[in-house]
Amino acid sequence: MECKRESGKIIVRLDRGDEVISSLLKIIKDENLKGGFISAIGAADIVEVGLYEVEKQQYQSKRYEGDFEIISCLGNVSRKDGEPYLHLHMSFGDKDFNVHGGHLSYCRISGTFECVIGLMESEINRMKDSKTGLNVFKL
Repeated sequence: MECKRESGKIIVRLDRGDEVISSLLKIIKDENLKGGFISAIGAADIVEVGLYEVEKQQYQSKRYEGDFEIISCLGNVSRKDGEPYLHLHMSFGDKDFNVHGGHLSYCRISGTFECVIGLMESEINRMKDSKTGLNVFKL
């Protein structure tokens, strides 16, 4: 894993075997980020994504193992109860060119992960929404 700051952004490269969420959370803590937006592409061999069921207020999860192209990983950086909060969605394609995706809960890189974090000057916080059970932006 390597990263560098440049013009209001952090450029990140994750390498084979790196896990996306734990790696990004480490960077967010090390750089003391308060808010930002994430965009990335790459390749993975294990991906776990979820779909939130609002009525049940819980996630359904599915784990995929194989060779995958990360078509898009988008999300944001915020804070909840003073701690970094990472919210990512990922779409990824398999060897048959089928596309899968959802709320990202785990991703192990098989090749590389090329990521840009756009920095926000102000802190973005989250709060629990009683109607949906989701941790939403507190604006």
